[in-house]
Amino acid sequence: MRVLALSCVLLSMIACGEADTKPPLAGTPAGPGPSGGGGGGGSDAGVVDAGDAGDAEADTGVGRCLDGEYPVDMTAALGGNLAITGTVRAAAAVQPGRLIVVSLTSATGTATATGQFTLSAASQTIKFRIGGLVTDNYVLRFQIDQAGSSAVGEQGDLEGYYNGVETAPILTRQDALPIPLGQTCLPNVDFGVGVRL
Repeated sequence: MRVLALSCVLLSMIACGEADTKPPLAGTPAGPGPSGGGGGGGSDAGVVDAGDAGDAEADTGVGRCLDGEYPVDMTAALGGNLAITGTVRAAAAVQPGRLIVVSLTSATGTATATGQFTLSAASQTIKFRIGGLVTDNYVLRFQIDQAGSSAVGEQGDLEGYYNGVETAPILTRQDALPIPLGQTCLPNVDFGVGVRL
C-alpha cells in the first residue's frame, strides 16, 4: 500500500511538472506599453530572490519577481529580470487622469527609462513597480502634474527623488540618494514627493 501511495505522489509530481518548473504568477503589467512606473526605498527594505537572473525572458511570465497589482507598473527594458517596488506618498491627493512621469537612471547615467501614467482614482499614495532591471545603482524620480496643465515641472506640481519626504522632497539629482539594486529584487523602496515652488 505504501509503495502504491508513493508511486501516485511521484506520478502526480511528474505530470504536474513540479520537479523542474515554477508555477506562473498572476498579474499583468499595467500602463502604456513598454514605459512605466517608479519607486524609491528605505534602508530597511527587504529583498526577494529574482529567480534565474540569466533568463532571456526579462521580467515577464514565469518567475516575475515582486508580482502584483501596481497603478504604476513599468518595464525598464534594461535587459534584466530584477525589479523594485514601493509606495510614493504625495503631499496632496493626486486626481484621476493627472500625468505622472517616472524617470529611472543608472547612477552613472549610462542607462535610463521613463514612463508616463495616470491614476483611475484619486489617491495620496501610489504603489509602483519597475522591472527589467540589472544589478546597478539607480536614481528614481516621480513628477506629478498636480496643477492640471498636462505638463510636469511647473510651480504647484508634485515631484521628488527617492529618499525625500512629502514635507521635504529631494528636488535635484545631485541631492538624490541612489537605490542600490544587488542580485535580488528589492521591495519597500518608499519615498515622498512634495510641492514644487
